[in-house]
Amino acid sequence: MKQSNVLVIITDDHRHDALGCAGNRLAVTPNLDAIAAKGVRFTQAIATTAICCASRSAIYTGMYNRRNGVHDFATEIRPADFADAYFARLRKAGWFTGYVGKWGVADSKPQPKSQFDVWSGFPGQGFYWNKHPKTGQRIHMTDLQTEQCLDFLKAVPAGKAWNLTVAFKAPHAEDGHPRQFVPQERYESYLSSVSVDVDSGSDFAQLPAHLRSSEGRERWKARFADADKGVQMVKDYYRLIAGVDEAIGSILQEVARRGEADNTVVVVVGDNGMMLGEHGLADKWFPYEVSARVPLIVMDPRMQSAERGKVSDCLTANIDVSATVLECCGLRPGRRVQGKALIKRGRLASTSRKWMYYEHHFKHDGIARSEGIRNQREAYFWYPDFPDAGEFLFDLRRDPGQLNNLASTPAGRKRCLALRPVLDVYRTNAG
Repeated sequence: MKQSNVLVIITDDHRHDALGCAGNRLAVTPNLDAIAAKGVRFTQAIATTAICCASRSAIYTGMYNRRNGVHDFATEIRPADFADAYFARLRKAGWFTGYVGKWGVADSKPQPKSQFDVWSGFPGQGFYWNKHPKTGQRIHMTDLQTEQCLDFLKAVPAGKAWNLTVAFKAPHAEDGHPRQFVPQERYESYLSSVSVDVDSGSDFAQLPAHLRSSEGRERWKARFADADKGVQMVKDYYRLIAGVDEAIGSILQEVARRGEADNTVVVVVGDNGMMLGEHGLADKWFPYEVSARVPLIVMDPRMQSAERGKVSDCLTANIDVSATVLECCGLRPGRRVQGKALIKRGRLASTSRKWMYYEHHFKHDGIARSEGIRNQREAYFWYPDFPDAGEFLFDLRRDPGQLNNLASTPAGRKRCLALRPVLDVYRTNAG
């Protein structure tokens, strides 16, 4: 049986709802929508930690950060855990592997160039506009990454199965840039005539004091305090997503030209979400849905026709990517891997989860540590460094925007008491 190729696409700070197929009128994403139409889109996927260093290590290794130990930008993935990462397992099994884009883990340490057959990765956040490494001409990061992906495909030895991971910078903000979200020039007019409503953050006054003075609030001031500027920010964010979608289309077109479309598994995942004014905050980190939920799409061309185009609300997470990739390639994940394969033998697999655990242990003066659990109906979390802020309980069906904290009601307090030991169990099992 011919081995499958695997294309893993990681988008950066990509909201779970920022897809055309999710019904978002601002997201023109025909190529991502086409992948979803041929595969399965998981609507309840979360980043187990909503910050890039931790989330990426979870994507690569299939482990919670409580297990792989990556909570900050200085910590490397341990060699034993790296050996269980999907790309390391595939390379050991004979796949030709490549990495393009933002690595995002241990930025100050040497990058793992020798662990891939082709390395076009970079540390840190990078910049949207760059000098082309070959021509010296000005080029947008998304376009450069597209070229690097096509170069990788050209480098694959004849008859060799391959695995390419492309980690786009977009739609992450370019911190320090006055515009923040910096799209390609050809997308400058995109959405120019479309009206955009920026979330007012109506619940901001009810947030605990540490959130009202957080880094999320500081970034909100820079992006959304001025209403007109806020509209520009939102449009630029979606312009960057349109650029990524175009890039994905170019890569898949080359895969088809090579005659490999029927033998290439495609996995799309965001590293975390993005608050665009919700709760009076900006960016990610905190355990709100718009921060922690991410796009997750899996397309295996061997999927049965009845499975194609399914939209699943089963509980999934970034830790499921590694196990899913290995399952699609006929390999078993390592024993320490905590994620579950979402597709098995061409069919949607049940993860049989009752809850997903969320953790955020990154230490920063303006970013509070947090942890919690969620299912399709409830989200429960707290901030360990701010116990006086209390607990947070939301009914996600009646209150999807998480505006009404039920923990202050008699029924909510009783429910929180019941959920504390459940959180303890999931915390323990995550380690």
